[in-house]
Amino acid sequence: MQGEVLLAVNVNRKGEVDNVQIKKGHPLLVRAAEDSVRQWRYAPYVKDGAAMPVSSTVFVNFALSGPARAGEPSPGPATIRLGTNAMAANLVSRVEPVYPPEAKQKGVEGEVLFEVTVDEQGEVIDVQVLGGNAILVAAAYDAVRHWRYTPVLLNGNPVRAKANISVKFALDPNSAGAESTPVADVPAAVINAPQAEWLRQPPTEAELQRRIDYANERFAHDGQSGSKTDRGRIYVEWGPPEQIEAHPSGGPGKNYPFEIWTYRRAEQGKPVAELLVAFVGKEYRLPSPGVLPK
Repeated sequence: MQGEVLLAVNVNRKGEVDNVQIKKGHPLLVRAAEDSVRQWRYAPYVKDGAAMPVSSTVFVNFALSGPARAGEPSPGPATIRLGTNAMAANLVSRVEPVYPPEAKQKGVEGEVLFEVTVDEQGEVIDVQVLGGNAILVAAAYDAVRHWRYTPVLLNGNPVRAKANISVKFALDPNSAGAESTPVADVPAAVINAPQAEWLRQPPTEAELQRRIDYANERFAHDGQSGSKTDRGRIYVEWGPPEQIEAHPSGGPGKNYPFEIWTYRRAEQGKPVAELLVAFVGKEYRLPSPGVLPK
């Protein structure tokens, strides 16, 4: 891994760097760049005979020598750029970040900005940092690289796509954890839920087969085909949800894995109905009697 890290720095009247903000760079390089720049010293900037604080941008270049730099990379597949909202609409599986203990102790909150690239299957294949506190970057990066999207289509064919996204960290006064959707007592839908009739639109034969293939690939568990699991049956019956909030390590007050799928119905571009489906435990089952366990 090599490349440049762009940082915004504030230099105080003594010429000391007293604040650093990451503007762009790879997550594996940004922390080392910030640690280095914080130790830089400048001659004080003097105006009208008085030292003044100044702000500037700096680049830190990481370059490997020898064979690792030999040759130029071959051109990759064509990639289209999407807006933030368009990419968010394709998100089907979101892993929430783990709030870094150091950030909790220091009361650090904020937003980490990334540029992500997804491949033709909707897998995140590249993540670049555009901004954010270095203490939060690694945790956000670890989560984002596990996000999954529905394939982006161009003229009916799946293509690679690139877009800017953000991950927010907010301390809760009570739990001091990362901002997330409350999960206690979320109703669990069942396949024949009467309030979800608007979801039961018969798919085309090709779409049905695509759903079955996707479910078998994604949701297989312990020898059981994916389309026969609870998640697989919901996916085949209702299709992809608007959003999947995934918590493979549990959440606040929850020591079991769970996912919450959100289905929304829109009319004239405005949401008019919403249904949450919860799956809990290592097998991601629809809970009984219909709510998440306490």
